[in-house]
Amino acid sequence: MWNEALDKARQNKIAVIYPERRTTFSVFTWGGCLPCRDRNDPENYDYSSWPKKRIEKAREKIILPADFRTTADNTDDSSYTYWGEGGFSWAIPYLTGLVVLCWSIDKNLSIQEIYDLIQPTKNITADGRYVVNPGGLIEAVRKEGAGGVMPVSRI
Repeated sequence: MWNEALDKARQNKIAVIYPERRTTFSVFTWGGCLPCRDRNDPENYDYSSWPKKRIEKAREKIILPADFRTTADNTDDSSYTYWGEGGFSWAIPYLTGLVVLCWSIDKNLSIQEIYDLIQPTKNITADGRYVVNPGGLIEAVRKEGAGGVMPVSRI
């Protein structure tokens, strides 16, 4: 039933972003930046502990922020909970937000075209980790109409 629903969505040009093995899992992993460090510096991002155990496979993937989050707590209306470790399901909303930002600039981009723009705009840290680069992605979407894609950013 899931595959049928996905096929129907795709036929109707509806993008479904979920941890799919052949796209999302093959391109991205998750990680985070310790709260005591500058989140604006890609050098401070590292793989989450689960993908870190599989570091060789994770090395080829782009880190999406998912760890070290504070969220609303469900115990009452004014409580919050700090989570040191997230998961891929927490990276999916981040990726979805990037996609929506891209569509706000160019609504005709396909989800695959956006994934293809994320690849060349990623940050590469000194030790070879890849980290998503939202600013570079947005610039690439803006320039895409002119036929250019920004190069990979090296830190």
